[in-house]
Amino acid sequence: MKILIKLATCLLMFFLLSCQTKSNLEERNNTQINNNFNWTNEFAKEHYLKQNDSIYWNGEIVKFDMETEDELNEVKFPIYVGSFPVAPYKTPGNGVKGYNINIGNKNIVMKSVFVRRGPHNEQIFKDSNKKSEVVINILSLTDDPTLSNPTFVSSRNHPNYVAEGTINCKDYKTDWVVIHTADRNSYAVINMRFFDLKFGRTILIAPQKNKSIRFLQIETELLSNENLDAYIGVLKKEKDVIDFFSQESNL
Repeated sequence: MKILIKLATCLLMFFLLSCQTKSNLEERNNTQINNNFNWTNEFAKEHYLKQNDSIYWNGEIVKFDMETEDELNEVKFPIYVGSFPVAPYKTPGNGVKGYNINIGNKNIVMKSVFVRRGPHNEQIFKDSNKKSEVVINILSLTDDPTLSNPTFVSSRNHPNYVAEGTINCKDYKTDWVVIHTADRNSYAVINMRFFDLKFGRTILIAPQKNKSIRFLQIETELLSNENLDAYIGVLKKEKDVIDFFSQESNL
């Protein structure tokens, strides 16, 4: 009897300790999310270890993603959107703004990926009143502006963000993927062409009649999704932009 009582006591203590440990870990995780963001090597290592440890995972997130996975992937994005468990996180929000515009009498599809202002990117805004940062502007020539051009952006890797999409022409398509990392680096791959976005967050794309493709990377100041309309107005007047989309070899 004494052995059973002792065993029961040990099991109860283990259970209480496990609950307390999990509670402390969740509290620590939320504290790191809400306090000033400092993406050190130590912080990053701890973050990625959490993604491998089920004690940190939020089951509701992956459950929701699994329920919408099939419908979401009917679109056939460049990279299949899977469902995977992650630790709890708080994102300020993200998205993609799309435009059909005209530059030099040419039809252009524009996609702008943005991440809203939060602890993970606060340092770049300084004294600005901007509410978001535009990670990339993709402007592609199209010969049919009525075609669908699907996009998807995910916060599941917060404080890293991943976006993808396709811009369609009648007989050509441009697939793109964008990665925006917690250490303030951003990259894009467009039809297997690599771009380091520190050298320009605006990418112009012109599919060619011979089935090749041309690019032009443009440096810009920090843009917010609230002032994209004004930026489009500037692009429409830029001679280099007009000339790029007006080449005889373009579609």
